[in-house]
Amino acid sequence: MSKDRIAIAVSAIAGGGKSTVVRKLVELLGDAVAIHFDDYTTPETYPNDFNAWSESGYDFNEINSPQLAQHLQALKMGENARKAAITKYNWQKESEKLLAMYDKILK
Repeated sequence: MSKDRIAIAVSAIAGGGKSTVVRKLVELLGDAVAIHFDDYTTPETYPNDFNAWSESGYDFNEINSPQLAQHLQALKMGENARKAAITKYNWQKESEKLLAMYDKILK
């Protein structure tokens, strides 16, 4: 049986309690995954001219984050993707990969 899936976006100023709200939502919902946009940002993520982007209405299609899109698509597919998001696509795993790459470069 297919389960409906929803995405909840939380936005606020820095220090506005986003992480607290998200942690509580995950706790209350039980079968939920939290994805933090900050974990997916690089200097290339945002449009080059931020002022022009804001003046044109913040078209979020102009945000360049293919890995975030890939992870959201995987989550949309169901439970196996949820497990992958928890075990494979998390900051600890990504940092381990990055450190391994640095070790390789420095050798």
